[in-house]
Amino acid sequence: AHIFAAAALSQSGSRAELRLDDMVLALDWLVSERVELVNLSLSGPRNGVLARALQTAAEDGIVLVAAVGNNDRDDVAFPAAYPQVISVTAIDARKRRYRSANRGNEIDFAAPGVDVLVPGPGETAYRTGTSYATAIVSGLVAREIARGGADLQTIVESFAARAEDLGRPGHDSEFGWGLVHSGGC
Repeated sequence: AHIFAAAALSQSGSRAELRLDDMVLALDWLVSERVELVNLSLSGPRNGVLARALQTAAEDGIVLVAAVGNNDRDDVAFPAAYPQVISVTAIDARKRRYRSANRGNEIDFAAPGVDVLVPGPGETAYRTGTSYATAIVSGLVAREIARGGADLQTIVESFAARAEDLGRPGHDSEFGWGLVHSGGC
């Protein structure tokens, strides 16, 4: 596997911020490198320019996976709300929805995202958020792509068929199709 890291965050004083032009340039670079999968562990409001960039990536066959957001709202954040994106929410070890995860019909799958042990500079720490769940789903999607170059629709259908239903029967606005499972994982 080849991993490409596109740094779309800029430093503004003591905080990192996502600028639209940096995000579009990062997506353009990933498209030019012919990546097959992009993990979007970020969330925000709808934006027409970013939507066009994501549409271009999707049309080039790139599978996009994004976090639903951590604002405890009945509104999936963008880019996860975009129809060509696999949107991911977080659950805890007891398979309960992360209390701050956004809800909405656009959610596709749930994955562990509460108290996840994450390596960091100098030490590991437990972290929580839908971005951590998104990383897990991205790893499973990468494995599916490696097995046979599956496209977005095939991956979603395959994952939905194997998902562990956690909410109301079938697809729902808290867990999507449920806890993603993939070949023994």
